[in-house]
Amino acid sequence: MTGASASTPTAETTHEDESKAHEAAVELKISSRKNWVKVLGHCSTELEKTQDWIDHPVVDVEAITKKRLAAEGKLLAALMSRVEGLKNFLQRLKLTRKRLRKRIKSVNALFKLKFDENMENVKAATTVMQDIGHLKLAPYNPKMSLIKNFKCIACNNAALIETTERALVVASAGCAEKDECSGATKIAFDTYKTGLELNKLMGINFEKERVILAGMRNKIRELIDTRTAKLNKLLAQIERIKGAMGDDNYDAAKKSLPEHLNIFKLACKRMTSFSTTEKAQLSKLLGAMDNTGEIRTKKE
Repeated sequence: MTGASASTPTAETTHEDESKAHEAAVELKISSRKNWVKVLGHCSTELEKTQDWIDHPVVDVEAITKKRLAAEGKLLAALMSRVEGLKNFLQRLKLTRKRLRKRIKSVNALFKLKFDENMENVKAATTVMQDIGHLKLAPYNPKMSLIKNFKCIACNNAALIETTERALVVASAGCAEKDECSGATKIAFDTYKTGLELNKLMGINFEKERVILAGMRNKIRELIDTRTAKLNKLLAQIERIKGAMGDDNYDAAKKSLPEHLNIFKLACKRMTSFSTTEKAQLSKLLGAMDNTGEIRTKKE
């Protein structure tokens, strides 16, 4: 009838809302106090435990580090000695390879020389046998026994297929006629055959040398490759050990804990300040609700 809304606050509902707000503020103050007690308790515990860790480390890091560095120093010295030994061995292997290279060249030159020498003998024997063959065939060689022209018996040109008995006798005179060339032929043929047989035998020996020298060459190469790889691994290990010995971050906790303690002290100090400020603000809020304290004084 008056046009008032059903949700219009009344004195009763307003008082009820104020009561609920007051209760909530009181509950907030109580819970805040409890939470701050826990927080500050954690701060106190953390500061105490951290300081105790700094003052009483679990292990004597400096003593352990000293022993570790001594052990690493011994290992480093042993590795350095091993490296020097490997370098010396590699140097000797390379010197051996150099000497082997000279021997291979020498063997190649020697077998080539002997091969050429044998072939020269074969060539000479062939020439001798060819010459002896010419001698044996001299009586039958038309180049040496020409048919003389009746018009010019003394001339050296061939014209008529006629000859005289006297010309044949003169042309066939010599070792071939008397069969005195057989011994020379045999010696020349033996020389020819021996030269070929020697080269065949040399070929067999040369292949034996090839197997031996190639095996030595391959073994030396394998040794150089494996020892070089091992040397590189040792050098890499030495660098890692030197890096470890030069690393002074052997106790990260010892260096980080003081910084952590300082940060936590500052944080806890600020938390304490925040708790005091919050407590004061909540007290002012409750005072305003109760019309007491600073708010009431201002109104009065």
